[in-house]
Amino acid sequence: MFCPNCGAQIEDGAPLCPHCGTPILAANAQSAAPGDPKKAKDKPSLLLLILSALLPAVGLILFFVFEKRSPYRAKSCFRGALIGVALILLLLVIFLIRLFH
Repeated sequence: MFCPNCGAQIEDGAPLCPHCGTPILAANAQSAAPGDPKKAKDKPSLLLLILSALLPAVGLILFFVFEKRSPYRAKSCFRGALIGVALILLLLVIFLIRLFH
């Protein structure tokens, strides 16, 4: 059986996911099977990560759009947004250092 939130493999009949703590319901356990076509489309996306890094606001919006139905894509968007914000802050610091020297 697999966790519907993080996708980790868990024991059959487990009440909670040991990795993320999400409560496991019998209906969720059936829909999170590895052969489920809905879950098979949910893979981390390099394209979404790059887009989110270039446009962090878009990455955050996509994170909330994909959060429930595609958690791996949502994580890619969130990571990209974090990378984008970190790059913007780094460039801002470099600019300010050069400006005041």
